Amino acid sequence: MLGQPGTSVVGIAPRTRAISIPIFRETPDGRLQSSNQVELARAIEYVLLDQEKHGGHYLINISGGERSHDGEPLPLLKKALQKCHERGILIVAAAGN
Repeated sequence: MLGQPGTSVVGIAPRTRAISIPIFRETPDGRLQSSNQVELARAIEYVLLDQEKHGGHYLINISGGERSHDGEPLPLLKKALQKCHERGILIVAAAGN
């Protein structure tokens, strides 16, 4: 998807940086489990720091999460999401399952 100009893979977003921050952990029986809201908030904060350092446009893809009893995010996650909104960072999240 990212690609680089002058190569055989130009991509749809050339010259874009990609950061992979795994938010899954392996359970003792070998299955992958989505991390909790605190770990997700920390990963988003890392992206926010990277944007401060490098500038540019960012997009966050979230393919996991933790349900809450009241349907609301923890304050730490809510604050990280609000910062993304204020900076124009698009968040794309999987739904279902």
